[in-house]
Amino acid sequence: MDNIFDRLDEIDPQALSRAFEALLPAIEAQTRIRRANTDQYKAIIFAAAVGREVRKPEVRAEFARLPPECFDIAHLDRLEQTADAACYAYMQLKDAAALHTDAKLPAPVVAEAVALKQRMLRVLGYNLDHLDDVPILLADIRPGTGYGDLTDDLMRLAGLYRKHAATLALDVRRYQAGDAATAGRLALEINQVLGDGMPSDTRYWTEYLGRAWTLLVVTYDEVSATGRWLFRARNGKTRFPSLYTVGRRPRRRKRAERTRTA
Repeated sequence: MDNIFDRLDEIDPQALSRAFEALLPAIEAQTRIRRANTDQYKAIIFAAAVGREVRKPEVRAEFARLPPECFDIAHLDRLEQTADAACYAYMQLKDAAALHTDAKLPAPVVAEAVALKQRMLRVLGYNLDHLDDVPILLADIRPGTGYGDLTDDLMRLAGLYRKHAATLALDVRRYQAGDAATAGRLALEINQVLGDGMPSDTRYWTEYLGRAWTLLVVTYDEVSATGRWLFRARNGKTRFPSLYTVGRRPRRRKRAERTRTA
C-alpha cells in the first residue's frame, strides 16, 4: 500500500466538499456517535488510502466473490469517499476553531476535575483489576487530553462507579460514594462553559465531524474485518488494522525510563 501521506499535496478541497455533500444524509443518520480517542486526521488519511487500495481491480475482485449476504460491496466502493467527507469536516472544524479564542475554564474547576479523574482511576484499578473488561476501559480513559476528553472520561468513570457500586463500597479506605455524582456535576459544568464559549460554527462542525467520523468507522470496520479474513494468509492484519490503532497517540515514557535512557 502507498504511504498514507503520499496524496496530501494532491488533496482537492472541492472534492472533499463534494464527498461531504453526497454523504450528508448518511452522516446525519448517525446517532450513536463513536468516541474518537485517537489521532483522527492520521486515521482518516489512512482510511482513504485503504479505500483506494481496495478499489484496485484485483483487490476488489476478491471482495466481490463474497455473497451479498456476507459482505455489502457498497461499503468498499464508498470507503474513500467517506474518508474524504470526514476529512472535510475535520478541516472545517480546525478552520473554525482557529478563528476564535478557546473558552476559558476556571482553574479550580479544572484542578478538581483532573484530581477526581485520577482518584477514580486509582480506586477502580485497585478494586476491579481482576475483571476482564475494566482494565481495558481504564486504559482507554487514562490517555484522554483536552476538556472534551475530560468530560467524557468523568462520565465514563461515573458509569463504572455506579455499575460496580456494591464492590467498590467494600473499600472503606479509598472509595468515596459521592465521587460519581461529583464527576457528573463537573462534567456538566465544564460542558456548559465550553458550550457558552464555543461559536456556533465550531459547534456545528464538532457535531458533524462526530457523525462523519462515526460513518467512517462503521464503513471501514466492515471492509477491514472482511479484508483481514480474505487476506489472512497475505498480511491481512497489517493491511487492515483498526483505525484506532493507526491513529493511536504514542504513550509518553515514564520519567524513570527517560532517565535510564538519557
